[in-house]
Amino acid sequence: MSTIVAIPIRRMSAKFVLEKGRGWSAVDELVLWALSRKPMAATLLAQEIDLPRRVVLEVIIRMMRFRLVEAVLVDGMPAFQTTEYGSHVVSSGSEIPTSKLRMSRNVAFVTDLITDTVFARVDVKTDNASGLKYYRDRGVDVRDVKVTGAALKTTPRENAIRFQKVLRRDETFLFFDGDTVVDRGDEYIVATVDGEEIRGLPGKAPQTLLDQISMVAKSKEAARPIVVPSLLPAEDGRPLPPLTSVTIEDGDFIFGDEAHRQAFAEVIGAANRRVFLHSTFLRRDGFLAWKEEIKAAVRRGARFEIFWGSGTSDNPNEKTFTQATALAAKIAKDEILNGHVRIHLRSTGSHSKLLIADDGKGGYAALIGSCNWLYTGFNRLELSFRCRDPRLVADALDLFAALVARPGFKPEIGTEMFILSKNLRARPVLEGPHGVRLIAGGSHEAVLREASGSSPSRFLIASDKLGNSVFPNAIIPAEVAAAATRTVPVVVYGDTTGLVSGDTVPTILHDAQGRGVRLLRISEGFHAKFLLWGEDDLVITSLNWCSWSTDPDAPRAEIGIHIRRGGIARDTELKLKMIWPEL
Repeated sequence: MSTIVAIPIRRMSAKFVLEKGRGWSAVDELVLWALSRKPMAATLLAQEIDLPRRVVLEVIIRMMRFRLVEAVLVDGMPAFQTTEYGSHVVSSGSEIPTSKLRMSRNVAFVTDLITDTVFARVDVKTDNASGLKYYRDRGVDVRDVKVTGAALKTTPRENAIRFQKVLRRDETFLFFDGDTVVDRGDEYIVATVDGEEIRGLPGKAPQTLLDQISMVAKSKEAARPIVVPSLLPAEDGRPLPPLTSVTIEDGDFIFGDEAHRQAFAEVIGAANRRVFLHSTFLRRDGFLAWKEEIKAAVRRGARFEIFWGSGTSDNPNEKTFTQATALAAKIAKDEILNGHVRIHLRSTGSHSKLLIADDGKGGYAALIGSCNWLYTGFNRLELSFRCRDPRLVADALDLFAALVARPGFKPEIGTEMFILSKNLRARPVLEGPHGVRLIAGGSHEAVLREASGSSPSRFLIASDKLGNSVFPNAIIPAEVAAAATRTVPVVVYGDTTGLVSGDTVPTILHDAQGRGVRLLRISEGFHAKFLLWGEDDLVITSLNWCSWSTDPDAPRAEIGIHIRRGGIARDTELKLKMIWPEL
């Protein structure tokens, strides 16, 4: 008797805009390079590069269509050589041009939750719980599966890779229409098992998945669903990514309120393609203060996506939501901004501050730090860092994409960020003498442990709020540093929050002193959040170290950047002492 095994899946579909056309392979490039050196007959070329003559001729004929290769006579015998254009392509190192057709069509895939194998929707039979009940009511042995363990990743990056897997070999997707997206997680692949035979899956199904189906079919368990373990790899346990070797320019370190105003003006004043912005809060007047600069960017061709994170997706901060709604309504009435500047009305729940934009010259930059760009009055001390290296900008885009890759947000935006990130990573790498890495979520605690345990010559942690997390996130790590440092570690704060009030600060101050830590209040307004230690290490972040802890269920709620450059910690401390004499 046949048994039906129902494997849980995720199904996605959308209308895609694609580029159709075959690119050039390494063999094609080898042929072009060889013919740029000297004219050769097809037979001789085939011998030199050890390929069949038929293959070489096919490559040459195709290249002739693109005016890369031409036929010539050498000693009265036919041969081939690169044209002037083809020689230029080789000598310049440019990508060989192709002729691709832009088209659109619906694309759909399913992926099983056990192995994350991607199938074209038409290659498998699927059904939902009602369909399984239909079979059961007719006496069929239906065995539905529940998968436990590592969960399927569904970030824009992973989903884009899955979509690409079901496209034809000569197709590359560019973008998709977010209004056409279907994303279902309540369906099953229906596999029919007769003895050792499994039907309903294409030949590409991996043996590991077939083994799990066979095991379920043979199981004697009476309970439904039958539980099987996920075979997906566990999350990478490394809390800190490696440092990226780059060259840091002095202007990349943005210190102070006026420097942030100038940096924002530079970014908006240069952009002519794309601007992605995320901050905790939005303010209508904060946007209107930059209205003319944003209009100028739109006239140059820039499009803006503006996100905010106050509150949670299900329970947004009412004040910020009201401001965002009013701002969106005002933009909708502006003939220049409408359709080019989008205020997203759903909270991301993130406290991070990100500004990513093109530089008007084909490059991109990402600004990461403490500044709520469309809320601030630029009247408090802020710290941010400008990433110019394509690898770092790509890292920032990946974090941003994952932040908005959730229900309620436009899925095409996250995918656009992933595609841009992928393109940036393909650019030439220029290594430098400095190190930079982005940190998110729990990586903040990891870098704090690294700092406090490094026997630093200086240790300073700053947060504009002093609250419930001051001991685990600031004072205790500073105490660890105090055991080895030659100076007294300092914890700086601006105001109290949560259960901590002015009445409880003296007790905290006394306790900190007993641990060898100096707790210092800076009454002048500052909003910066940072950690510096030793001579060469500085972390700039959105995290209020002294009042908040990262949430493992919200790994991108706080985002920062770790910079390692000779003297940056020392130099930052000197700058701070100029405006904070009490330090």
